[in-house]
Amino acid sequence: MAASHVSKGGASDKGVQTDLKRSSLVVAYLLHFTTSMLGLPHFYLGRHAQGILYMISGGLFGLGVIRDTFRMPWYVQEANVSTKFLARLEELKGKSPRGPGISAQHCVAQYIMCYYLGNFLRKAALGAAILLEPFKETKFLRLCFDEKQPVYVTAVSVVIYALGVSYAAWLVRSVGRRACSLYVTTKYVLASTLVAHVVGTNMETVKQIGVLVAMATTFWTRRWRKFDEPPAVTWRQVVCILFLFIAMCVFAYQAPDEGDGDVFSRVGDIGNMSARKARNLLGVDRNASLKDVKKAWREMSRMYHPDKMAAMDPEKQKEAEEMQQKLNRAKELLTDKKEL
Repeated sequence: MAASHVSKGGASDKGVQTDLKRSSLVVAYLLHFTTSMLGLPHFYLGRHAQGILYMISGGLFGLGVIRDTFRMPWYVQEANVSTKFLARLEELKGKSPRGPGISAQHCVAQYIMCYYLGNFLRKAALGAAILLEPFKETKFLRLCFDEKQPVYVTAVSVVIYALGVSYAAWLVRSVGRRACSLYVTTKYVLASTLVAHVVGTNMETVKQIGVLVAMATTFWTRRWRKFDEPPAVTWRQVVCILFLFIAMCVFAYQAPDEGDGDVFSRVGDIGNMSARKARNLLGVDRNASLKDVKKAWREMSRMYHPDKMAAMDPEKQKEAEEMQQKLNRAKELLTDKKEL
């Protein structure tokens, strides 16, 4: 018969059944050696937050898989609520009553995942903008990634990055019996990155600020997860995130290979422009007609006309002239292919 455990940490842990024997170490290791990169061992053990982290990053790029080889027995003890696990948990709570302490491995995992998921989300949004470019209602989204646009336009790409950073930081800090506030983290990361962006900070620095604020906020709001609380991520949310991640992968594949920053300035040399780069530059898809190509070229030419850019900022006139050359080359390349 399962024993009952009363925690020194408060009433939240009263009546917790121990030694449930609901998870097998053998099964956990079998899943670990076969599907660990997909996070299946952690889904099996009820560690959904860590399962999602592994699913979207390939087991933290292999580093987490290596670590789990030695940590798997502890994960199984946690899933079974063994007396040994509870004794260790009480010891940790005694050392840090407010919440889990800070560790180098969690800081490294947070930094890697924040930077990765924030950039991946931006790239997926850019890919979606490219796919939806033929629709006038979505043209604004494409401009959000052009650093030549006003701050209030490019701020949208900063918001997308901040959301990815906040969620990644929260996931890492919500593994096992750990917990923190996603709402507070998102609020502070959004505020800090937008302020840094508005005052003219370059995008790379804005990204670093977002990651550091996310790490600090999740540590500030940390606490121990109660036994009667639902998991940080439910099965329904896992399924939704899985489908969303697949869609993001499809969108990210459409984004330019050069990166997710100033797309228009990274198209490459005019002479070496490929058909794909030309389509990305003009914002047309593979099936665009000759009429669509010419229409997109006219719209982009008006947007980046040297005289218009010089009126806004004289220093950008030269950039606008180079942009015009790229647009002309892109139109010439795609037009020749359509006329063949």
